[in-house]
Amino acid sequence: MTVLDKIKQEAAKALLVSDKVSAEEAEARLEICRTCDRNQKGVCALCGCFIEVKVTARINFNYRKLRQEVTHCPAGKWNDKELAEHYQ
Repeated sequence: MTVLDKIKQEAAKALLVSDKVSAEEAEARLEICRTCDRNQKGVCALCGCFIEVKVTARINFNYRKLRQEVTHCPAGKWNDKELAEHYQ
């Protein structure tokens, strides 16, 4: 990860996450994302989020759609398919 990527990740953590999940839930989400084919060097190809930031969030700001959302996997891989479909 470049210095610029690290700065962007820290900015995302500060600006986009307004509530966090437990450490256990974040780790479970991260395990799913680590093996996902849409994980492109720590960035989700579907939503553009830094995975290490997104997995910690309960509520996040979707900068592409300019709205707050209940954090979910856009592919529904976090056992949240119904929520992912709602936000599509």
